[in-house]
Amino acid sequence: MPSPMKRPHSNSSGVAYRTIIAYEDKTPGIESHCGISAFLGPESEPQPDLMLLIQPDSGGQVVFKDEYIVGAPELVIEIASATQSIDLHRKKSDYERHGVQEYIVVALRSQRVWWFTLQDEVFVERPFDADGLIRSIAFPGLWFDPVSLLTENKARARKASRRGLKSPEYAAFVAELARRKAANP
Repeated sequence: MPSPMKRPHSNSSGVAYRTIIAYEDKTPGIESHCGISAFLGPESEPQPDLMLLIQPDSGGQVVFKDEYIVGAPELVIEIASATQSIDLHRKKSDYERHGVQEYIVVALRSQRVWWFTLQDEVFVERPFDADGLIRSIAFPGLWFDPVSLLTENKARARKASRRGLKSPEYAAFVAELARRKAANP
């Protein structure tokens, strides 16, 4: 049985989820999930804190079978407190091996955020951009403020999120998702 969730974990999850929800609300062809199992492989059924995926008919890498998610979502976020070692080792290796494109770990005890992207089938830790933000590679226009994830600063998170949704790369991504969906009736 997992250890009980404390307020900081829940609050940081909420800040990250609000950012994802704001993005999902504006972006047709994607969906977010909180605490759902993902069947990555025969011996891999993690239950990440948060995930964002591109729907299969919009060119995503998962499939839906009997209401389950099968395959690797494009983005996984783990909020780590007591689980930091697991999230940065065993889970990271599992997500990497199965093709998760982007992985963010918010480590509450050490007050640090790690951002990994898959390059040549290996997770590479990425630095934050010059202004301190995480600009998703898998989801252009999805911008996270790592400080807001650690401090539960909802206003700061919203500000970064809104800026991302106004970016030209976001507009191009929405157009690309629409093109994919039209090509896959």
